[in-house]
Amino acid sequence: RDQAIRSERSTKEAMKFLFGVLETGDVGQAGRNMTIRDLLDANEGKIDDLFSSRPWLQAELHSAFGWNYYTLGDYERGREHMRRAFELNAEHRGRTSEQTIADGTRLAEILISCDRLDEAEALIVENKALALQHLEVIAAQKARLGLNHDFTLSSINGLGNLLMQTGDYKEAAASFRQVFEVRRELQGLQHTSTLVALINWAQALGDQGQSQESVNKLEVAVREGEKAWPANHPDLV
Repeated sequence: RDQAIRSERSTKEAMKFLFGVLETGDVGQAGRNMTIRDLLDANEGKIDDLFSSRPWLQAELHSAFGWNYYTLGDYERGREHMRRAFELNAEHRGRTSEQTIADGTRLAEILISCDRLDEAEALIVENKALALQHLEVIAAQKARLGLNHDFTLSSINGLGNLLMQTGDYKEAAASFRQVFEVRRELQGLQHTSTLVALINWAQALGDQGQSQESVNKLEVAVREGEKAWPANHPDLV
């Protein structure tokens, strides 16, 4: 009962915060139409102030802001928020919790994009020890949440990243392909999460030696990405 009450309270607090984020973009207040980046910039500093007594909610919001900054091409800002989410979850949920593992693999992906390879390698090595547990987490998530749930897809994507680091490109490609196909069905081809999965799949195929297949998929990613991302987005350069 107490857990249900806490969950309901946290949900209400999160919704109140998100409504506040949207109100930031009110033309009457802002005097202009704001971009998603503007909304993130205007509200990122409020997370720790408003939710210091709710670390699990802090972590979820930092994770959401971090991934959105990352998909918008601001890798450094994405890294800061995702690291905060990872550390909060590790402290309050435990290092082997589902969300900590998911945020850890996302953080490793962002670190690679930031060319912070030593940090990424250290995190990946740490995550390798959790690989079997990770597989168990995915199985549990599929059973409890379903394959279409974002947590499940993030975990499968994270597993793909781990497999890439261990040189198992075939299995990594299979993981990325599964994420791509589900996200395309749920969110459409031009959604940033779908495009990231497609790029990951293409890279895994390229590392297998399937160069033409990799190029074909990257061409689709660039074509569709030009419609979804700004012209200077790192994945389009």
